[in-house]
Amino acid sequence: KYRVAVFVNGCYWHRHQGCRLAYEPKSNVEFWQKKFDANVVRDKKVRDELAAGGYRQLIVWECTVRAMMKNDDVRDQALKEIEAFFDEEKQYMEI
Repeated sequence: KYRVAVFVNGCYWHRHQGCRLAYEPKSNVEFWQKKFDANVVRDKKVRDELAAGGYRQLIVWECTVRAMMKNDDVRDQALKEIEAFFDEEKQYMEI
């Protein structure tokens, strides 16, 4: 009915750009890099398919959820941004 997909992505597995939680493993680097690259490619394919199907998309990152749990001001601001996503009918948002 609403045609909205909401993802709560782990920063490590989905490679949140610039996030301290998306660190690089120190061992078996080649294996992990291939796995991370495949995750990023799959995520983009899914986002593209959803957009083509008319779905709006909201991605909430793990680091945002953690910050929301620690700080009420961060939580309140994030919830306002999420509410705006729905009210303004934005097509895509990451928080």
